[in-house]
Amino acid sequence: QNPRTWNTVHSGDHWFKFTTTSTVAGYITVTGVPYNALGLINPQIALFSSDGTPCTLDDFNYIASGAETNNGKYKQLAFEGLTATTQYWIRLTSGGATTNTGKYNLTLQGA
Repeated sequence: QNPRTWNTVHSGDHWFKFTTTSTVAGYITVTGVPYNALGLINPQIALFSSDGTPCTLDDFNYIASGAETNNGKYKQLAFEGLTATTQYWIRLTSGGATTNTGKYNLTLQGA
């Protein structure tokens, strides 16, 4: 699901930036913690690249995304072919009906 089509923009959006040191494939994993009412529900993850400092979603190059839609607290997004020395951005938000500011763990694992 392309994040440009996510039906709401929550005030709980979180953005993370990283730069690769080599060509890499791997996973982004999000888990709502604790695994109860306090954890992030329905995590939505998107991965983008950018040549500069983006200001809007249109400034990003979309790579991949995924969304949990069944009131779950776990989502894993696979990626491959990230290029060395390129800046990448992760967008994390909740797909719940209301803004969800629950706690979560985010893990980025390269293979």
